[in-house]
Amino acid sequence: MLIDSFFTYSIKTKTDSGFVAELTLKTDSPVYKGHFPEMPVTPGVCQVQMLKEVLSEQLKADYQLIKARDIKFLNLIDPNEANVFLLDVSIKPMDDETINVSALMHNGDTKCMKVRAIYSQAKT
Repeated sequence: MLIDSFFTYSIKTKTDSGFVAELTLKTDSPVYKGHFPEMPVTPGVCQVQMLKEVLSEQLKADYQLIKARDIKFLNLIDPNEANVFLLDVSIKPMDDETINVSALMHNGDTKCMKVRAIYSQAKT
């Protein structure tokens, strides 16, 4: 949904318990024209969706957020100031369809989003 239209990513490292992805925001995305024209800010809902999409692609299954323990937006993301971020994701399986996820999106020392949540494979 947002991959390629709002952001692109590449995997920097991958382990049995997670991965680090480099996210590049597309500064010309129509989202920024409405949020906000004079001072673009990356919407929190887009940040959470980026995590979901990268997680789903890496695990090769469609996952949905079922419980958010913590979702914190720590700093505004202005794509004109910085548009490349790292997404550190740690995954702990709970059962065959459910995973516990901890994630941190940051640009160097600037932490932008912190998530602790439970995701489940979407029912088809």
